[in-house]
Amino acid sequence: MIFLGTITLLLVIFAAIVVAKSISHPVVQLTETVQKFAQGNLRQQAPVIIQNEIGQLARLFNRMAGQLEASFDTIQRAGKRTSDR
Repeated sequence: MIFLGTITLLLVIFAAIVVAKSISHPVVQLTETVQKFAQGNLRQQAPVIIQNEIGQLARLFNRMAGQLEASFDTIQRAGKRTSDR
C-alpha cells in the first residue's frame, strides 16, 4: 500500500512539473523577446507557441511591434526629406 502511494505521489509530482514548464516556457520566451525589443531590436517577433492568453499576448505584441516599427520608419523618412531641403 505504501509502495502504491509513493508511486502515485511521484506521478503527481512529475505531472505538476510538466504542467508548470508548459505554462512558464512561453512566458519566459515572451519576456526575452520583450527585453530584446526594449533594447532597440524593433524587428523582434514573439513566438506564438500556444493558443491561449499567452499566445494572444504574443500575437498582440507582434502587431504592436510592427506598427511601432512602421511609425519609426515614417518618421525617419520624413526627417530625411526635411534635412534634404
